[in-house]
Amino acid sequence: QKFKAEWLQPSMQMRIKNRVGHQAVNVEGDMYVFGGWAGKTDKYLNFGFLFDMKSQQLMVEDTAGKKEKPKGRRDHTLTLLNGKIYLFGGWNCVESYNDLWTLDFKNKWRWSQVNMVGNIPGPRRGHSATAIGTKLYIFGGIYGYTRFFNELYCLDTKTMEWQIPEVTGNPPSPRAWHSACALAGTPLIIFIGGSAGRENFYNDVYSFNTKTNHWRRMDISGAAPTPRCSHTAVSRGSMIYVFGGLSWQSSQLRPSSEMYLLSINIEAATAGERVEARPSSQSMKHSGGGDQWLEGWKAVQHLRKGTWMRSYFKITPGDGSGERGVSIRRHDPQILAEIDLGTPTLQVENSNEHLEHPLVMLLSQSKASPRVQEYLKESEKNLTDEYPEFYLAVEELERYKPGTKEFLSESQKVYNKFLRLDWPDQEDTELEGTDKKAGDEKTLTNVSKRDRDKIKKFLKSGKLEMKHWRKPQRSALMTMRDHLRDFLQNKQVRDLISCDKNQRACTQCAIKFDNKIKKKLCMYCLGVFCGSCLGNSKVSLPTPYKNSVSVPVCRVCNAILNKENNDKPSLATFCITGFETRKSGLFEEVKAKDKCVEPPARIALGVVGETERDLWVEAIRSASVTAEEGEEGGKNVHREGWVMCKPLCLKKNLPVVWTRKYAILDGKFLRLLDLKFNESLPLVQWEVHSFNTIEPTMKDTELSYMPSKSGCAYQFSVSNRNSMFKLAADTAEERLQWIKMLQTWSSQEKKVNKNS
Repeated sequence: QKFKAEWLQPSMQMRIKNRVGHQAVNVEGDMYVFGGWAGKTDKYLNFGFLFDMKSQQLMVEDTAGKKEKPKGRRDHTLTLLNGKIYLFGGWNCVESYNDLWTLDFKNKWRWSQVNMVGNIPGPRRGHSATAIGTKLYIFGGIYGYTRFFNELYCLDTKTMEWQIPEVTGNPPSPRAWHSACALAGTPLIIFIGGSAGRENFYNDVYSFNTKTNHWRRMDISGAAPTPRCSHTAVSRGSMIYVFGGLSWQSSQLRPSSEMYLLSINIEAATAGERVEARPSSQSMKHSGGGDQWLEGWKAVQHLRKGTWMRSYFKITPGDGSGERGVSIRRHDPQILAEIDLGTPTLQVENSNEHLEHPLVMLLSQSKASPRVQEYLKESEKNLTDEYPEFYLAVEELERYKPGTKEFLSESQKVYNKFLRLDWPDQEDTELEGTDKKAGDEKTLTNVSKRDRDKIKKFLKSGKLEMKHWRKPQRSALMTMRDHLRDFLQNKQVRDLISCDKNQRACTQCAIKFDNKIKKKLCMYCLGVFCGSCLGNSKVSLPTPYKNSVSVPVCRVCNAILNKENNDKPSLATFCITGFETRKSGLFEEVKAKDKCVEPPARIALGVVGETERDLWVEAIRSASVTAEEGEEGGKNVHREGWVMCKPLCLKKNLPVVWTRKYAILDGKFLRLLDLKFNESLPLVQWEVHSFNTIEPTMKDTELSYMPSKSGCAYQFSVSNRNSMFKLAADTAEERLQWIKMLQTWSSQEKKVNKNS
């Protein structure tokens, strides 16, 4: 009522194409529009137009002859920053983008693609992009049709490096098509609404402080708008004007013409924020069961030689971990596999890998284990020992590439030993393995004749593949599950762990068990771990075990047993095929009489959550593309973290179970590492000192792929009466975080000593 407005249609001399999903930005008082979908004929547009507000004239961008220009797209973002227009993301209904372009409107409107480094966001659309100072903040979005994001990325336009800020507070849930706008003169970005599918519309309001990196859900008074998405929000001072959007009205999705005004008290919005660290790729903070610890890569100096190297360190608490008192553990990396992503035939795809049953995990361990021998004896009594043998024999076929002579030869041996019913058969006398006497064969009674004949048919034609073995393998597994129920229900946990006296070290980190480091049993896979590697996860076991309360399981089994809303395991898997493997670690040539283990034809990896899987897949694809094109930008793709790894190959005493490895994607190489225990420093009456060096002193070339940003400039030492660690962090903030954690444990220990 305080002002009047009137819609006017400018008299333009040129006709422009209809479009939807485009983006517009204010360029020195004029409006620039780019992209959008223009219908089935023109589809996705890769050019823009400029509308002069004063002269009411329209100028269409001429893309003829331009070598560098973005592809046609919609649902991208345009942001004005540092005198340039930044374009990020979008899609064309077939492909999603995560490329970054700049349009220099002061220099002949020239498009340039930016070579980015750091933690680059994955492809997405429906996200938001907000400029604060010289930095660009990307939040949310959707990949495909069901993958919504809630990560926040920050681009420093001076260095063109992407970072994932270490944030505090609770961020918004995953969403797309929300609104985001900066409050002028403040470090705040305000996020309103959004959607994560037809059933999930939001009207909540969040603020993010770019100085303290703190998320806060704002308490809003007044009549709030209905949950909506695809609306607009414009800020003026401390006011935010919200208009339109798509929302549910009378059980139908309808567009809205409502306008709301949000008034923000800036002082209240920025008051009382806590500064705490959130987990990051370089320094992760865990909590659970009252225990907290930090872990991450640090440079450590050899006290006698003075040399430096990279190692993985953990601060492990005493209560609940099996170790008395707090300590710092050092783990040295060992390369398990090194994959070259620059291979033209490389493919990375999401997969639904079958997760091994605990009985298979048990039998895949060394046959010297007393509990394995005990089960085999019972299987022999029940005449069912051929089922686990057949299952493991099929798993060994994964070592060979389908279609090769080795694969067909080994498949023939498995078929002759377990599936052949027509023994002896005159028409197959020339096949390998016919020296077996009649009556000696082991046949799996629960495998149908149809499945046997199918394998026999493809064996003769030479077109046998691994998929033809899966159904008989599943049949054997179902029989083993029945035996597993009887086996586990008749045994107590104390018998299982006490009989395996040969297990003297942790399955994962190889730390030796003693009076201080005690064994911890995973109740699902029956693996023996130290308290730090086992973790604090507790779940209810499936019915074949026993009806009981939640029991402790390892981190891998926790990901397998925990179910999502769609009743699927939280372990999301993907596979890599068509790669080249360097001869390192597991695949290194052996000079002994034993033959070298051949690299696998595929590698299956898993992470917790489909969002994390999508980020890994897109990072690997991005590294592969840049490596194939020979671009230097490929070396800047970097991602790291813990992953679950299916066995790369099968050999003697190598388990077929999923194991936890550390993965580092750096440039065109993906490396899988084993982190083995080296030494421990008990934090008993310890001291902490910090100091800086003028020049970085990191000169280790063998571990040049290890994550390192600033060499050894930010050093600190931890010492007790007997020994000392001289460490170096990558940033001053990371060093401060570790020192604060050590001081926290020091104060807790003093209280315990005082009370005792």
